[in-house]
Amino acid sequence: MLGDFNFHVDEPHKDTGAARFLELLNLHNLEQHVTVSTHRNNHTLDLVITRDDELVLRDYTIEDSNLSLCAL
Repeated sequence: MLGDFNFHVDEPHKDTGAARFLELLNLHNLEQHVTVSTHRNNHTLDLVITRDDELVLRDYTIEDSNLSLCAL
């Protein structure tokens, strides 16, 4: 799965929705791979998610971190 999930997964301690989302991924053995900012306010909103036990993702590059713009 991939897309703009509008959760601040980089700050699950501040975003309870993100914390619950990450718990749900863990419960279903899914892994979120993006660890860099994908938003103009330095958050990680655009996610790439795969099964934890599959090696389908080898490499990725963030081309433009200003592509994801959420309404404030």
